[in-house]
Amino acid sequence: MSYSSAPINPPHDDFDPAREPLRILRFALKRRRRGKIARLPEAVREQINLMLQDGISYAEIVVGLGEHGKALNKDNLSRWRKTNHQDWLLDQLWARSVRQDPRLQAHKPVEQICRLITEFDPETITETLSRDPSKYIPLLKALGRLADVASTAP
Repeated sequence: MSYSSAPINPPHDDFDPAREPLRILRFALKRRRRGKIARLPEAVREQINLMLQDGISYAEIVVGLGEHGKALNKDNLSRWRKTNHQDWLLDQLWARSVRQDPRLQAHKPVEQICRLITEFDPETITETLSRDPSKYIPLLKALGRLADVASTAP
């Protein structure tokens, strides 16, 4: 099977005002990953996620990535599978859910609020803020931006 470098979902690098608050919250409240795979281009990370989803072995993934896979090893791929790949799987599940619900498709801010509620439950936010109070300001900014987007949506 050939793995295209075209992502299933639109690239996260595209600016989408309705998506920005979610990106800001993720950046503010979650640990940023800095491993070898996280530094690869998004299209390559997408390929890795697709291969992991299809059950391709780590060795075959490294070979299949060509130049991009030369610096990778099974530990890099294992860590990716346990963390970022799980986030990717949740993104895929969420995208599938949105495609099946016309109400969420029609009103992007409502979709984003639903996503925030599911991804950032009160317990997680409370725990994160108690560990690092400096995250309050980015959280409030992101919520304000989301409210702005929601108030201007049709």
